Amino acid sequence: MKLKFINYLFVLAFLFVSCDDTEDSASSEPILGLYTISSSVLTADAVSSNGEATVASGTDITSTIVTSFLAEIQCQGSANKAIEVASNNKINFVCRFEDKMQDQGSWLLNESRTEFTMTLLIQGNLVPLKLTNLVETANSISWNWNT
Repeated sequence: MKLKFINYLFVLAFLFVSCDDTEDSASSEPILGLYTISSSVLTADAVSSNGEATVASGTDITSTIVTSFLAEIQCQGSANKAIEVASNNKINFVCRFEDKMQDQGSWLLNESRTEFTMTLLIQGNLVPLKLTNLVETANSISWNWNT
């Protein structure tokens, strides 16, 4: 049930992330790099599958997303956790200042660069997450989560 509630949060959360400067400059794909979740605010009410829990639209759920979504990797602090969009369409969860990394799934980017799909291994289950309305700038990427 916790996984379903987390999925509902993903569906309705609008996230802004920032990219570390550790990206490989020789790469031809600018989306490769380390990302941290810097802001996650619900754009609509989130309701659990059984209807018992509701989180109101406009709620900042950044810490919940970081502690729940990135719970698959154990770091010394949650601010140390990041997502690596790596070459060969791999997704890794990393502890940025601990030199710790684990393979967490795969990614695909559509040809028009408006949809980014991650398939992540979360709590032993493959969870597909589609990121839509992708907007890339020099320092950040923003999107909407969908499952």
